[in-house]
Amino acid sequence: EEDMHRDPYLSYLNRTTPLAMAQLFDRFYYELRNASQSYSEISVMLERVARGLTGLLSPFATNALIGHKTGTGFPTPEGRISAVNDCGYVNFPNGTRYSIAVFVADSNYDIATTSAIIAEVSKIVLEGLIKQK
Repeated sequence: EEDMHRDPYLSYLNRTTPLAMAQLFDRFYYELRNASQSYSEISVMLERVARGLTGLLSPFATNALIGHKTGTGFPTPEGRISAVNDCGYVNFPNGTRYSIAVFVADSNYDIATTSAIIAEVSKIVLEGLIKQK
């Protein structure tokens, strides 16, 4: 983190794919969250963060269990945001669940607009799952 603050372009080396991150959250939820005291504490933190209604959470005015982690990069000299990310798991009382990761790189928009884009992606995923049932 300290190195990336000194040289924001190093943040581009700190990466994964959305699929790998969604798989990690899926594994965390199913295999790890209750495996130890430390993991249980992490799950509480991930689920406590979910109280706001931005990013992945915007489409949900429900009692879904949501655990997520956001990440924001640095402003670039061109005035863009190097990264705005949100990833996590969403579990509805009816059994519908999914893990998701949305990464937006080099956004020309402000944080609020970029978060709204992430919310729209999450909403599309949810609507797709509802149509499948």
